[in-house]
This record gives sequence, C-alpha cells and structure tokens, in this order.
Amino acid sequence: MRNVLVWCAVLTCAISTPASATRFRPIHRQEPAVVWRIPTAPVFWMLSKVTAPFRAQPALPNSSHLSRDMGWTSLTFDVHEPSTAIFVEVQGQAQFDAADIVCSDGEIVSLPLRNSVRGQGMFALHDLGATKTVEQVRITARARSPQARVGLRLGL
Repeated sequence: MRNVLVWCAVLTCAISTPASATRFRPIHRQEPAVVWRIPTAPVFWMLSKVTAPFRAQPALPNSSHLSRDMGWTSLTFDVHEPSTAIFVEVQGQAQFDAADIVCSDGEIVSLPLRNSVRGQGMFALHDLGATKTVEQVRITARARSPQARVGLRLGL
C-alpha cells in the first residue's frame, strides 16, 4: 500500500506541474557577431596626399612670423582684454627665452622660459589665477625651423 501511495504522489506531482517546468531547455546563446574591421585611416591618409592639393597652413590671428635668419626676436602682442590664462600657439618650431605679461593694474609678470623648444601646438604660458585685464605680452623667441609662427591665445 505504501508503494501505491508513493506512486500516486509522483503521478500527482507530474500532472500538476506545468510541462514547461519539467522539460529540459538548453540555454540559447547568441553566436558572437563577426565584425570585420578594415583599417581605413591609412588608406584615406595615403589617398589624401594624391587627391588633395597642398594648402599652406592658415595664418594664426594675433601672431608674429619668425624665420631662422632673424635670430632672437622680441615679439610684442598688444592685448587689452580680460583673461585668466595666456596660451602660446606655435606653427613650426620655436625656442623661447623669456616672457613678460603686463596687466592693467601695473603688475608685470616676468617668466624665464629657459630656452624651451616647442613644436606644433598650443601651450600654457601662464595662469593668472583671477580675471585680469592684460595690456601687453612680450616674448623673446627664435625660430628653430626655417619658418615659424607664434600666436597668442587668451583663456577665460
């Protein structure tokens, strides 16, 4: 009798449970997508030399021209604008000796640049800390490349 009761309990459980719970379901995983990556940047870079005509770099606004023949030159930038930081932008390659920043309140900040050489790009010259009206910036520099341009940018 005891075997019959156990057998009835097993049948009752099997009938009362939904079919989805008793059926084995394999885990379906998505196949990883195959992504073909073609390095197009080198191709475009090579084609750009062939298809695009050479264009000279645009002149920097508020900039001065330097050539290697000029030697050490004092560049003066009249600014007369408020600023919190001063940046120097270089096209070509230039070597910097010193810089002076003249503010409207009479403060003169002298910066020894220690013959640092800078190439293409924008570089921080000085952080003023607070907004000050900059009257003039004087930079002593020379070109290390045959031609160079040195421009001034202000940060607010």
